[in-house]
Amino acid sequence: AMYLIAGVGSTDFAGQSRQTFNVGLGARVFLKDSFSMQVDVRDHIFSLDVLGQLESTQNLELTFGLSFFF
Repeated sequence: AMYLIAGVGSTDFAGQSRQTFNVGLGARVFLKDSFSMQVDVRDHIFSLDVLGQLESTQNLELTFGLSFFF
């Protein structure tokens, strides 16, 4: 199963709190009825002013997971 991920949140960094958007996609594969694997890729996007200049920052996140159903 393929799925899309989107959200809005907040990032606290260097004493600043900024609104953060995240977008991504993922896939879950059922290997058996009681076992699955999943992979997510997300991009966290926010503006940050650390050195006196406001810049857009993008941080990629890769997540891998295993699920067991009983």
